[in-house]
Amino acid sequence: MSNIVQLSSLAVALIGLVARAAPAPPPLYHGCISPAARALQYCNTTLSHEQRVADLISHLNVTEQIGQLSPTQKPFCAVHTPAIDRIGLPKYKWLTEVNSAVSNTGCASEGRCATQFIGPLGSAASFNRSSWWRKGDVVSTDMRAYNNLNTGETGLTGFGPNINTLKDPRYGRNSELAGEDPFLSGEYATAYTRGMQQLSSQGHLKMLSYLKHYTAYSVEASRFTFVANVTLFDLWDSYLPQYEIAFTQGQASGAMCSYFAPNGVSCCGNNYLLNEVIRGRWNRSDAVVMSDCSAVNNMQHNGYASGPEDASAKALNGGLDIYGGWDDDLWTQGYLLKAIEDNMTTANAVTAAVTRTFLQKFKVGMFDPVESDEWTQIGAEALNSSYAQQVSFEAALQGLVLLKNDGNLLPLSPGIHVAVVGPMANATTGLLSDYANTEIEPSPMESIAGALAAANLGGSTEVAVGVDVDSNRTSGIGAALELAGRADLVVLVLGITRDQEHEGIDRQDTLLPGNQQSFAEQVLSSAPAGKVVLVLCNGGILSVDTLIPKASAIIEAFSPAVMGPRAIAESLFGHHNRWGKLPVTVYPAEYSNQLQITDMSFTTPPGRSYRYYQATPLFRFGEGLSYTSFAVNCSCAPGPASIAVECTLANTGSREGDEVVQLYHRLSGPLRKQVIQLHPVPFRKLVGFERVTLDVGSTQDLGFSLPRSRLALTTNDGERKLYPGVHELVVARGREDDAVLKITIA
Repeated sequence: MSNIVQLSSLAVALIGLVARAAPAPPPLYHGCISPAARALQYCNTTLSHEQRVADLISHLNVTEQIGQLSPTQKPFCAVHTPAIDRIGLPKYKWLTEVNSAVSNTGCASEGRCATQFIGPLGSAASFNRSSWWRKGDVVSTDMRAYNNLNTGETGLTGFGPNINTLKDPRYGRNSELAGEDPFLSGEYATAYTRGMQQLSSQGHLKMLSYLKHYTAYSVEASRFTFVANVTLFDLWDSYLPQYEIAFTQGQASGAMCSYFAPNGVSCCGNNYLLNEVIRGRWNRSDAVVMSDCSAVNNMQHNGYASGPEDASAKALNGGLDIYGGWDDDLWTQGYLLKAIEDNMTTANAVTAAVTRTFLQKFKVGMFDPVESDEWTQIGAEALNSSYAQQVSFEAALQGLVLLKNDGNLLPLSPGIHVAVVGPMANATTGLLSDYANTEIEPSPMESIAGALAAANLGGSTEVAVGVDVDSNRTSGIGAALELAGRADLVVLVLGITRDQEHEGIDRQDTLLPGNQQSFAEQVLSSAPAGKVVLVLCNGGILSVDTLIPKASAIIEAFSPAVMGPRAIAESLFGHHNRWGKLPVTVYPAEYSNQLQITDMSFTTPPGRSYRYYQATPLFRFGEGLSYTSFAVNCSCAPGPASIAVECTLANTGSREGDEVVQLYHRLSGPLRKQVIQLHPVPFRKLVGFERVTLDVGSTQDLGFSLPRSRLALTTNDGERKLYPGVHELVVARGREDDAVLKITIA
């Protein structure tokens, strides 16, 4: 009894200590905490957001308002805005990247780091809206955890996804993108954004999602001064549709405008793109636009502005809300105020921008009581949780694309002697996409070779990289060839890293760098016949023309990141059958010599993307195999507003597996001949897709409801027109087309 009393007394004492402990600090940048703030009406939660924001701004003079739109401390690019103590307004940092993780935040504690996802090309390859939503759920949870823990200067404004259309395979930031198809990119952005911007029971957004880089941004080498010649056709056919989907269906909170100056008018001061299109045509008057770093200052160098005052005024008048620079704080240096004084812009325009930015901060509850919302209760335990790791792993499994499997070489049986060769075999951080985190868990990262060894139970796995990713070193080739010659099977892992393509650097071609090509040829000659699996790790595509006929199996892994090595190994050994489909066209090597990277047209011969490419690719958009077989039967029924397509998918093989049913639109031959006299016409375009997991022998019904407007084509003046005549819906699953359904539009 005395022991129980003693323990109870200890418990009471501990409870007392907890009760007397200081309360946890509020989330970072949270407002309405100080008495000065709570005395003002902007902290009155019975008022509407509009009323509260109007009261807040009424206490700010024009200089203070400008200070809420542009940084007052370095690094200016991150856009740190100052606190205003007299009204209890907290400071803020706007820029946090969220393209594949909550970036540059460090770890909250040991083992509690931001969840890292595969690169966006791999994510897009899943063709899985549920996976994209769950990615948004995990990333937003991480974002809230860091914000609640006051860690990493993390606010609630996340910049991502990056959904520029992948125009050219040499572009340095392809590892950040979701592919070459506007519809696929728009659907990806919509699901990802919805996952990030969930509503709490109190009606607060979990975080704010801003799209990148709006728009037509696809050259790095001259990005600060490049004047892009973009027709209205290309703008509305290839560069804007994905943003329209993300703004109107995904309800993205805003965008980061790009460095580009389409037809001489900088995106960050482009009244047409920002005000007329986003806030007018797409009815998103609430959308906030932030500049890419120094994009306003760059207006003086690309010919759009004559000086800093002119650039500042044109940006604000053109619809920009927030400005940050590399080495400049142009607006808060006084140039925007001078522009107001010189009647180049107005204080009312500043107030309109400040209003938009604060309304969004109120939407995430930054000025409401901390205890009133479940999002503010998310703690360190949520970072890299078992749920988050599983979501990341599932994304990695579904982001791999099986492009070739001659003789059903795959899946492998464990217990064999595997040789893993090639410069990406032992790579770890080299498997990450641009804007990935460097502080990650598990640490150290597992390599592909290490994961294969773990999966090859009862067998032996040896590694000899042979060559570097990009050097002339040859000293390791002999050992690698010797190993390949005595192994039962060879996994040849080739690719590129962020050293070859990244922000600021485009590639000159799509060839394997360094000695990889010649090394691969030697491996394929030395290895047992029919026993080489080629694994490609890359952001932008690699043209491995001569290797395709010689390798028995080929896997495109894109930027597989942390969970990718395990996903690759377990997929090769048959633990999973969850393959994705290509979100890009894999062009032959000669393609790089046929088009200038600065050519913004998608229709200049031989054409860009599967929609306009006139030749035969190495692998086409949407391509991808499985370990099992499927059959699909479809029918369609046109209605006055939409077209209903009903399909039944059956697993006719011997394994459970995933399949992606893709639906494309094209004009019939006679109608195409008529319309192509008026403007370019795509060979086909994606209009629907669904991913399904099926057991052996099972079937599933799929329904597509296509608005008739989705069959419209873009005219030369940027309008969309639905032409009368015979249209075709093509059903495909990754290799040959399965069915063609004909529809007559009156």
